[in-house]
Amino acid sequence: MYVFQLLHPIWWAVELSSMCFIPDSTYELLQAISKSNVYGRYKSVAEALYLCEELVEMLAMLSGCWPVHRKVQSCHMGNHCCPLAMSVPRIKKQGQCTHKDWGIIQSDCMANHDLIDTDWFKSVGDHFKDFILYRDCHYFPMVHNHPEKLESFEDATLNLLLVVKSLAENSERREAVRSTWGHERDVRLRTRTGSEIARVRTLFLLGLPLPSLVHTQKSVDLEDSVQQDILQWEFFDNFYNLTLKDMNFLRWISIYSSSVAYVLKGDDMFVNMDNILEYLLAAPQDGGSPLLLGSVVTDSYVVRDAGSKYFIPTVMFDGYMYPHFVSWGSYVMSREVLRRLQAVSGDVQKFPLDDVWLEMCLHRANVSLTSHQGFRTLGVPQLKSADMQVCLYRDVMSVHRFLPTQLLNMWKMFTDPTIKCTRLH
Repeated sequence: MYVFQLLHPIWWAVELSSMCFIPDSTYELLQAISKSNVYGRYKSVAEALYLCEELVEMLAMLSGCWPVHRKVQSCHMGNHCCPLAMSVPRIKKQGQCTHKDWGIIQSDCMANHDLIDTDWFKSVGDHFKDFILYRDCHYFPMVHNHPEKLESFEDATLNLLLVVKSLAENSERREAVRSTWGHERDVRLRTRTGSEIARVRTLFLLGLPLPSLVHTQKSVDLEDSVQQDILQWEFFDNFYNLTLKDMNFLRWISIYSSSVAYVLKGDDMFVNMDNILEYLLAAPQDGGSPLLLGSVVTDSYVVRDAGSKYFIPTVMFDGYMYPHFVSWGSYVMSREVLRRLQAVSGDVQKFPLDDVWLEMCLHRANVSLTSHQGFRTLGVPQLKSADMQVCLYRDVMSVHRFLPTQLLNMWKMFTDPTIKCTRLH
């Protein structure tokens, strides 16, 4: 059987037309090609797939909707690759090519070998070595992009964008967030003069799955086609690339948003959105003042054990204790803080620990934290009574950390109207 009896070019036409606008003339050309026998001689799967990819790229170029290319590379010491990963060409279902707006089509990522002969460098793992080699690489092409998510903010009195860092393989955690505190909604809040509409929207920040997770990217693609809430960049998702998510998101928000008043960033946690919105309603609703709301971490010692993922060599930080920094489990930033951070982020050298890097940026941007005891980075006391535990959660801003099943169970009790509470303060 010829390969193109299975991979018939007309299938690509249907797929392409469903994902991106194609001019009628281009679509008719594809139909004519598909009816010919020009592909009959291709019996090799490799030849057939290559031809299909070339055909899709040609049509995408003709129609003005460019596919996003990512080449499969395994990044580790010895192959000097930029930490990018890959699959076949991808076409975005958008009115325009969003990665073109993003402005980065490919990463000119070059390795820096200045530190590879040091003893500590030889003793650390491959991911940390990659971080050191590509420490000067900041911005990467996008796989999934949804600037349209911000369009509805313009007619709301108060708007809040929820931004959740997530690993590509953690689809269950993302779904738990969508089903609980992260669900998108308009909330009518009572004020002294009447009521106001607060609009909440959600985005997840992803890198690419590691090469060993062979089917994960396809799952992410399918998830995003349904949810339309994933921002994904072409760097591998690992602990040392969390800073890249911050850097790329700061650039993203500066490009696409003039209407976002506040951003709440979190991860695998519980967030009491009612309390967050109630607090923000009393703040300048346009986000024009420099508000950074969260909890502070003190007495954090620098780890010198090269076997720890928190290891930092003296050449990168020569102190023995970090300055006080905001706990990045959960925090709220105003539009003005985001603007200041973006202005200085390119001048602050990338650091392996994302929370420390952000504190360095905040220091340079002259932004200070408004500390709030409701942000419980270290969790809350475990009470014997389930009802009392729920009441404790109703009194906080956020609690770290939750597995998906724990989050779903707590949310069910948290939203149970039969459980009555008296506010603790």
